[in-house]
Amino acid sequence: GRVERMHGSDARVKPALARGAGQHLLLVVHEPGVAELLSTTLELAGYRTALAGTGGEALKRLAEQRFDLMVVEAALPDMASLARERPVVAHRPPVLVLTGYDSLGDLVPELGPGERDYVTKPFRVAEVLARVQVLLRDARPGHPRDGALSYRDLVLDDTLCEVRRGTRTLDMSLIPT
Repeated sequence: GRVERMHGSDARVKPALARGAGQHLLLVVHEPGVAELLSTTLELAGYRTALAGTGGEALKRLAEQRFDLMVVEAALPDMASLARERPVVAHRPPVLVLTGYDSLGDLVPELGPGERDYVTKPFRVAEVLARVQVLLRDARPGHPRDGALSYRDLVLDDTLCEVRRGTRTLDMSLIPT
């Protein structure tokens, strides 16, 4: 076999892209091409994905299943109603919003409280992967969010209405008498 040596700019090493560990992401994207690109890329990166094309579909999916993160396109036809209706679900996942740069002024008030971030369109896949990883890291069980009370491995998260000991969520709805 022939061995070739790399010289100069050919020897550049690209940094490894962020990888998932099977976390479940809900992609709320209206544009089919963007939905396909994101779902394929995120699944290749180690995430499990589910798709919703509207805010209404997203609310239904959130009521049926727990997601670790939502990626939401800001230009959804019913984005305003999604922001107003704040899903009443046991778990509110962090949200990564895909938005046009010219829409940032309108977007900031809509983001509201909680774990939120945005990427402007047209976006780079590497940036989406990095932001997803950061949001998931900051929202993982055992990692106290801003405003959560914690003592050693016990966390009282008022925003999520959860109590955790380590990585285990404690059920506080049934108190023995």
